[in-house]
Amino acid sequence: MTDFRIRSRDDGAALTVDALGKDHCVVSIKAASLEASTRVWVDESFAFAEFWRGLAAEWRGWSGKKTWESLEDEFGLSAESNRTGHIVVTVTLASSHDPNWRLEVTLALEAGQLERIASDAADFQKSLPAAA
Repeated sequence: MTDFRIRSRDDGAALTVDALGKDHCVVSIKAASLEASTRVWVDESFAFAEFWRGLAAEWRGWSGKKTWESLEDEFGLSAESNRTGHIVVTVTLASSHDPNWRLEVTLALEAGQLERIASDAADFQKSLPAAA
């Protein structure tokens, strides 16, 4: 699997992560009125799949925020849950070269989606040689 994709259940906003060579990926966000992407460095510390596995393991909900960031902070995820099985994931994209460039988009997910998303994230991460 050379890409990872999830779509918000509410507004169709989407996160896409595409492999780019052996040690980079391109992370893209598409929402109603915007589209942005950034290049992200990938190495053995790229624990993207671990973040999603952790959410899936706690599909009934958790307290507070669960967060993950790429090594150079160009890509971040923050997840919160509520008692009704709704998950809100905030995706952050930033430029490692320009501190004024930052974008956040919220994706609404259902707890029942987390197992599939975690599996897709694991398959994607396995396809990245530098993250293996």
